[in-house]
Amino acid sequence: MTSGIASKGVDLDSIFDPWQSGTSKARSTGIAVAGSDLNNRFAPLTYGSSAAATGISSEGADLNTLFAAKGTANYPLPIGGANFIAHSSGVVSPSMDSNINVQIDANGSYSVTVAGNAAGNTPSTSGTWLPSGASASNYQVQFVWSQSSQYPSGPATVTNGASSYAACTSNRSIVFDAQVGQSTGLDKGSVGSVNINLKYVPSGKVTTTTFAIDIESQGSG
Repeated sequence: MTSGIASKGVDLDSIFDPWQSGTSKARSTGIAVAGSDLNNRFAPLTYGSSAAATGISSEGADLNTLFAAKGTANYPLPIGGANFIAHSSGVVSPSMDSNINVQIDANGSYSVTVAGNAAGNTPSTSGTWLPSGASASNYQVQFVWSQSSQYPSGPATVTNGASSYAACTSNRSIVFDAQVGQSTGLDKGSVGSVNINLKYVPSGKVTTTTFAIDIESQGSG
């Protein structure tokens, strides 16, 4: 459904990026669609870049000074800046295993699934990566892993399903796994950071979300 408000024959929905729930809004414009001000519909300019002047004004300012141009809004996922911890220790048969699975799904959702038996591990989390009204077919994702250190017996195993940009029309994931024998005394795992790069293909705009990973298994006991 379009806004029904056009600039030079182009609907505003094709000029500005949609507002994303949970983010800030531009000021009220006094212009409404279906009884709702445009600031509830479009992303504030602070999240992106300006479109060409529309010729439509609010309080003497063109709408392009309030809202972000289509394909330019940069909304890092809420997990940006987080530190996901998955540790295991003790005696677990047949082996100690810690796992972190980061997934971008074609249905527009994302998840970070954390598995390990130690106290203080980070809870799993999930949410939505796809902006409202957008199509996953217009996006690609890339996972970039950077290890800063490893545990004494070696690094975690990393399986990266999108080390280069891959279409979001299929589920994509990066999986970290640390496994050792239950009573070996081995201590295996990795510490580092992950970038999730989401590219809006029509414009080439990339939104980057960065967070930390600390995964370890210790075969004590």
